[in-house]
Amino acid sequence: MKQKRYFAVHAFGFPGHPFPKFWDAYPTLQHARNAARQAIKDGWRECEILRDKPRVPGNVGIERETVETLRSAS
Repeated sequence: MKQKRYFAVHAFGFPGHPFPKFWDAYPTLQHARNAARQAIKDGWRECEILRDKPRVPGNVGIERETVETLRSAS
């Protein structure tokens, strides 16, 4: 059976906010892109869209790889 691989968004650079923001469990790349675009509109300067790597038996945690990066125009 094929594993379900989800997408996540990691946002950086909100003015006055010292820590990055992370959202996960988007079922498709389009859902993650929409969330990243909305984060850019809300004031975040950069968003990475990540995809879950295939799980390895015995590993704890979820490894992710960067699919694309969106940056604000300013």
